[in-house]
Amino acid sequence: MSQDENWGEGVYFLPEFQRTALVAINQLPVNQDTLWLRVLGKRRTQQQAIDELVGLPQENPRRRNILEILANWRINVGSSETLSNADRELIMNLSPAYFKWREETLQEGRRQMVENFLRVRFGEIDAELEAIIAPMLQLPPDVLTRLLLNFSPEELLLWFGEGSGRDLRLSEGGREKVENLLRVRFGEIDAELADKIAAMLELPHQELTPLLLTRSRQELLERFAR
Repeated sequence: MSQDENWGEGVYFLPEFQRTALVAINQLPVNQDTLWLRVLGKRRTQQQAIDELVGLPQENPRRRNILEILANWRINVGSSETLSNADRELIMNLSPAYFKWREETLQEGRRQMVENFLRVRFGEIDAELEAIIAPMLQLPPDVLTRLLLNFSPEELLLWFGEGSGRDLRLSEGGREKVENLLRVRFGEIDAELADKIAAMLELPHQELTPLLLTRSRQELLERFAR
């Protein structure tokens, strides 16, 4: 480390024979080059740096590692039986990083589960199936599990693929496909629910799909009541 280099604001060198510099974290310029130091700061400096970190694109090479470190830091501090005011402030500052890390970790685990399920059922995951995993993950776990257990690749692509924007009124076998989805979700189609299928088919596919995938039987009956 040399004083001859342009270290910028916030870096202060001691006499040269000590070969030491002090870094005032709260004085560092706000940019990505200093982000990894500023997350170690205090109060507003740390809070702002963590907000910047959480907002970085997921593909940023260092984002994931730093989030994990900060999340573990929060867990360790929070596990203490006695917390000082400084500890509570630190936990508050670290919480956005912790919750973002937890959310992404759970999402990654769920995605891995879906990928494994698809490989067991169909042998491989081609590009089309790979592309529909993200929208499938938006479903409640119980609904997603039933679909994975019962639907063929063609049916999964129908409901989640790029072609899912087509109008079922123009799609051959539209009623049969809706009936199949209702059976997977509710186990059977009683007369009352069957009576509503014609009205369901009046909706465009992109509007009908989220209703069929997420609404309860009673909600569907009320939505398509004549």
